[in-house]
This record gives sequence, C-alpha cells and structure tokens, in this order.
Amino acid sequence: DYFEFPPESEVSEEARSLISALICDRSERKHPFFRGLDWSSLHLLPPPYRPDVSDATDTSNFDVLDDSLSNM
Repeated sequence: DYFEFPPESEVSEEARSLISALICDRSERKHPFFRGLDWSSLHLLPPPYRPDVSDATDTSNFDVLDDSLSNM
C-alpha cells in the first residue's frame, strides 16, 4: 500500500507518522489499543459523525481562521 501527503498539507510529523502507519503498515493494526477491532469490516460501520453539507465545496463545518486576530 502507498500513501503520500500533499506537499502543501499542514499536518504535523507525529500525525503524518500515525496516519501513514495506520494506512500502510498492517503491523500497526496489532497494537493493543486496537484489540477487538475487526479491521476487515471496519468500512461497514456507520461513521460516528456525518456532517451536513450542501455540495462538494461546502465549508460551513469548518471554523474561519482570521490571521489578523492572531496579532492581538
């Protein structure tokens, strides 16, 4: 399996490492934290939260970050 983050993504190295390991490294799935999780049927479970969106470009579920406020 192969996965690569887009170069412009703002994801920490720690998060990249975890996400990549969960996606690509099957041995990470054997970690005690995931004991009892049926990975083969995980895709059948309903998501814990499904946001309402009006279309593919709807960003209403995201906070607007105003850089001008960070200088206060």
